[in-house]
Amino acid sequence: MKKNIKLFVLMMISSFGVHAQQQGLYSNFLLNGYIYNPALAGIEDHLDVRTSFRRQWVNLPGSPTTMYGSINGAVNQKDLNKEELGSLPMRGASTIKFKNVVPKKMRHGVGAFFLSDNAGLITRNTISLGYACHIPLNQYYYLAAGANVGAHFFNLASPTLRDQGDDAFSGSQSFGTIPDLQAGLYLYSENLQIGLSGTQLVANRMSFAAQNKSREFNNLTRHFFGTFSYRVPIDQDFDLLPVVIVRYTDNSPLSYEAGAKIRYRNTFWAGGTYRFGAAATGMVGFSMYKFIDLGYAFDFTTNQIQTSSIGSHEIVLGLRLYNKKPNSSLKVW
Repeated sequence: MKKNIKLFVLMMISSFGVHAQQQGLYSNFLLNGYIYNPALAGIEDHLDVRTSFRRQWVNLPGSPTTMYGSINGAVNQKDLNKEELGSLPMRGASTIKFKNVVPKKMRHGVGAFFLSDNAGLITRNTISLGYACHIPLNQYYYLAAGANVGAHFFNLASPTLRDQGDDAFSGSQSFGTIPDLQAGLYLYSENLQIGLSGTQLVANRMSFAAQNKSREFNNLTRHFFGTFSYRVPIDQDFDLLPVVIVRYTDNSPLSYEAGAKIRYRNTFWAGGTYRFGAAATGMVGFSMYKFIDLGYAFDFTTNQIQTSSIGSHEIVLGLRLYNKKPNSSLKVW
């Protein structure tokens, strides 16, 4: 009986993962920007490498775990954002020099990521390759547009059933290669960032019936994300960074999350967010030595799941390769 109850819980969680929020949920979503929005490929002036691990709803059997590795960078990094000093011809012997601001140049970025998501009996692996173009609107703003193309690989593990003969659970199953498409836009400046993106845009259909593949049991639903962040300088040492993210999935209500973090000298930061009706999150992290970023988040579950779980852990490690600029030059906070 205990085994059957556990199996029921696993199947319910798996069903939730298939019919509702199918994409991985991240608390450090500003540190996971490229996974959400392909327009961020090449936004920084270095090669950006990131890896993350998230364990959701600790202590709950079959709870989701998500791992990924990503890499992205600008194609024309050496030619980006150069500034020169020039002099304006003037009468007399004046030696005053004026700074000629060189127009920003178009930026091209490429990227790739691998993601593994496990919930209950279902494992999903995803690979994706992408391109983004960053168009300067003026001296202060860029508008980026990007797309990722890739594939999902699903596997359904074989459970132990009391009653055999259900063709939906006749041994471990895989579902071949399922195409995937992501697209996004990103408007950004030194202080303002607004993003809009969509994932699983192909919305493929798939079946869990090994003997009857023509029956459609589940769809990969489209997911849409809107993000907003703004940098508020407090003094020479501190910045306040309010953030908002809105998530929408086909046939599901909007999900809202808002919060802020405070950053010290572009190096150490701490903050929190609230995911309405789901969780409150505390976060800490640092960016050091021109090449390393580390962030940790813990979710305090606030819905009914809190009776079975103590919360969720997430850690993100980032490396900035070939970086010659200080932390203050980072475009994504």
